[in-house]
Amino acid sequence: MRNSYSGNSIDQRTVKNSTTLRHLGLYAYRVETLQKLVTTHPPVMEQFEALEQLRALWLGIPIHVATVTEPPGHGVDTEADLERVRAHLNQATHSDY
Repeated sequence: MRNSYSGNSIDQRTVKNSTTLRHLGLYAYRVETLQKLVTTHPPVMEQFEALEQLRALWLGIPIHVATVTEPPGHGVDTEADLERVRAHLNQATHSDY
């Protein structure tokens, strides 16, 4: 299956004429679902593709997909990012509306 994703197997004209979307994953599970996910051995496809979402699908857990029109904000990946968010929240908490 992995070979079907290689550039050689896809007509490059199709790629140039297609709409490219950016993946932004946000996953929220109930406790029972998380317990089911962590106690289930990863299926072969998940191991092959290295995508943990495939375990949820294999277990019949639905994944909802939506298209957003606004680009996502800056991520919070470093201590500096975290301080920026804290300052923003502090300012928003203390501002007059």
